[in-house]
Amino acid sequence: MFYLGLGTGLVTLGQWSEAVGMLHGMSLGAEADFYLAEAKFGQKQWSEAVEFDRRSWEVNPGRVDCCIGWAKALGKLGQWEKAVELYPTFRRSLYLFMYIYIYEKPSL
Repeated sequence: MFYLGLGTGLVTLGQWSEAVGMLHGMSLGAEADFYLAEAKFGQKQWSEAVEFDRRSWEVNPGRVDCCIGWAKALGKLGQWEKAVELYPTFRRSLYLFMYIYIYEKPSL
């Protein structure tokens, strides 16, 4: 988890190469794939960003930001039809997120 946290911080700071070096090749799961996608997007490596977002989405299909990143990277590649095809998936995930937030969030 230390490397995941450090890689996440590096992405937040825009230190793309360092983040990729920290996260790539580690078995850190979907969360690492999401941040690798963000780093690859920052490096303008759109194809790799698409692949990491897709992998992250497969493991965690309710994560809205994976779908948004995936569509943005597809758009940068000029693959507009594929990006638009993700819209219904994104919308379902967003509705699910809103439902959970509104109706099932724990009381504080």
